[in-house]
Amino acid sequence: MLDHLNASYTVLRNKIAAKLYHKNHVSLLTDYKTSNYKDQSIEIKIRTIREKYPLLLSGAEIKN
Repeated sequence: MLDHLNASYTVLRNKIAAKLYHKNHVSLLTDYKTSNYKDQSIEIKIRTIREKYPLLLSGAEIKN
């Protein structure tokens, strides 16, 4: 279940990243990693995307 939700967040983040920055979220993460996490412009873009679609998932069991 969490895998499906995580995949959905990735799709949403990719869409907003493409709309705002003409590059998907996964590519931005790769570029940031390639810069050894030093490119602040990419970091700001990633933060902006994560603020719009924060990953708020928990592995805790939900009881009715």
